[in-house]
Amino acid sequence: MVRIERIFDVMDCPDDRKLRLATFLLEGSAYDWLRSVQSKYVDPSVITWGKFKDDFNEHFYPHSYKTDKQNEFWRLVQTSTVVEYQKKFLELSKYAAALVADEVDKCRKFEYGLREEIRSVVTASGYENLSKLVEAALRVEKSLSERHGGQQQMRSGIGSSSQTWARGSMTRPRRRDRRGGRLGVSNSRSHLLLTTMSFRQTFLDP
Repeated sequence: MVRIERIFDVMDCPDDRKLRLATFLLEGSAYDWLRSVQSKYVDPSVITWGKFKDDFNEHFYPHSYKTDKQNEFWRLVQTSTVVEYQKKFLELSKYAAALVADEVDKCRKFEYGLREEIRSVVTASGYENLSKLVEAALRVEKSLSERHGGQQQMRSGIGSSSQTWARGSMTRPRRRDRRGGRLGVSNSRSHLLLTTMSFRQTFLDP
């Protein structure tokens, strides 16, 4: 229905012709529904464009459906990119037109759903135009993304250097003393031999 009304606006179509054109533009189940409605009237020409729109919305968008969409709109928060959030925001806002009647209300609701790290920056400017608010949020998102990317590269470089240093330390040969033994490590065999010789000289030799 929104698409059809946009076409009528471009064509500057008068109300007395809209119903006939809608009959041509509707497809599938919507067209079948219109034909069933017209069949209930002896003279279908008495159906006005306003009556048709009311019946159409009541049939395809019942009150319970609108209520669910309104609740979804109020719970909406950014879970991915600003672009995706904006797309969902505009899609659902038409079901809550009375609740975000003006541009300022839309801006405050849009701000509220932004991720905290973006909202904390753009809220201070007090935007009253949704397009400008979205543009500012996109700039902040890009800046944060570039900053996070730089930090990850820095951490990756530090980690690589640490691993290289550790591997070098593990493979570096140990220094040896003058007798060929490793510094800091006792030569068990030499120590045992010297102890045995000293014992023999003291207790066994005459």
